[in-house]
Amino acid sequence: MKRSFAILTMLLVSLTGLFGQLSEMTDYNVLETPFRLNGVKQNAYTLSIDADQKRAIDSWVSLMNENGGETFVIDTTQQLFLTEKVLLPVISDQSVDVFFLPRYEGDNDGSFMTFWFRLPDGSFLSSRDDPERFHAISKYLVDFGLKVKQDLRQEIHEEAVERANWEYPATGKKGKG
Repeated sequence: MKRSFAILTMLLVSLTGLFGQLSEMTDYNVLETPFRLNGVKQNAYTLSIDADQKRAIDSWVSLMNENGGETFVIDTTQQLFLTEKVLLPVISDQSVDVFFLPRYEGDNDGSFMTFWFRLPDGSFLSSRDDPERFHAISKYLVDFGLKVKQDLRQEIHEEAVERANWEYPATGKKGKG
């Protein structure tokens, strides 16, 4: 009887911890839909990211630079960006162009980012034309969203440790990550 009670207690504690974390979990789905790019509807992918717009833009530009691309603002009125000649082996063995449009998500201080992937032949990536590439780029975008969230959490942790060390210098300069 005591053993059953102990197991039940451990199970309840575990479930309570899991449900407590659910509110912080974002559903990282990539939505594919036609979206206007320079006045023409092209196939696009939209992702909701748990970070402010500046962080989302900086993180994406950094990732694109790491893959050999060069990013420019091509429309300042709507903050439309273009990364030229980026290597994304998940969708092409040749360089591609990536357009992206970040938008503020008012509900939770996050960002929506819409992406268009122009392939070397000039067409835009589409699940209808190439389902394998669609799944690969969807995973790539979800992984990007998770990395941004992880980087944000790490930065918040480091700031908290720095603040604690400043406010309570006797505790030392160590902080666990």
